[in-house]
Amino acid sequence: MSNDDVEGIGEERQTLAGGADVLDVFVAAGSDIVAGDNNLVTLLDELVCDGAIAKVQHAGEPVPDQPLGGAILRGIGHLLRLPGRCTAGRYASGVSDPFISAAQLEGIPSAYAATRDGIDSLLRDRGLRQSTPDHTARSLLLGAAATASLEGSAYEPDELAAGGGDATARGAVRLSTELLGLIPVWKRSPVQAIARMHALAAGGSVDDEDLGRPVNPDGVARLTELAWMIGQPTEAPGLVVAALVHAEIIAAGAFGTHNGVVGRAAERLVMVSKGVDPASVTVPELGHAAVPEGYRSALAAYASKKPTGVHQWLMYSSAAFTRAAEASPLAG
Repeated sequence: MSNDDVEGIGEERQTLAGGADVLDVFVAAGSDIVAGDNNLVTLLDELVCDGAIAKVQHAGEPVPDQPLGGAILRGIGHLLRLPGRCTAGRYASGVSDPFISAAQLEGIPSAYAATRDGIDSLLRDRGLRQSTPDHTARSLLLGAAATASLEGSAYEPDELAAGGGDATARGAVRLSTELLGLIPVWKRSPVQAIARMHALAAGGSVDDEDLGRPVNPDGVARLTELAWMIGQPTEAPGLVVAALVHAEIIAAGAFGTHNGVVGRAAERLVMVSKGVDPASVTVPELGHAAVPEGYRSALAAYASKKPTGVHQWLMYSSAAFTRAAEASPLAG
């Protein structure tokens, strides 16, 4: 990119931002942030298309909307994922990794390393070599019962296996039986997989024309951005990615119903696709259902737009993943 190109982009950005001084930072496509003499500027708050920049915000101010923060500079640069507060010294490089900032929050690396060790111990010691399709099926059934209970539909797993339960519970079972078959779709098009998960979960609860159809434009924008993030390389642990995908789907609220069921199912799908639990024998849904009030509180913190919300959610989720391993059919 030539100097003239850079100058032209700078002029366009000043105009679009209503004359605000936004020349402290330039994001070239495929490159890191280049900071100016003043504070690093984070471009946040709006999902922006066609190179338009609606708002600017200086470093040190909390992210107003999305818990992970971010901006899309289509035609000018690439999507950034920045934490709630940032400084040029800490985030001037590597910001194109969309999940790593959250994964590096205080206490998160050690907590997730310990949690992953526990899961690996379960899979190694009791083992994937001994696991069978029956273990996977049982884990999925336990997860369906747990996720339904979080929606207010409490039934015993064996009752659900026999075809019992209300529409919410039966939808959770239906989703669980097809979930692992969605992994190729998830890898190719996360948004398509999310829509299919909603259609499976909500069947019998909503009108057929509403199955898999989002109703919240802002939620759609967030899911689209999340899908972009999922497709990017990241050094963040798979468990961190799974937890953030879970919370973001629920916080986005793209669908009129069943966002929680879809978010929890997506978490399990990420654990499989990232190789954390390739046989899907842990029960992440039970990890949440075991402490429903703690689960809801942590989700509320994530959705609160406060800088501490992502941290609270991730610390909670680390403990939930440990409970998920303890609930595995292999652990019994």
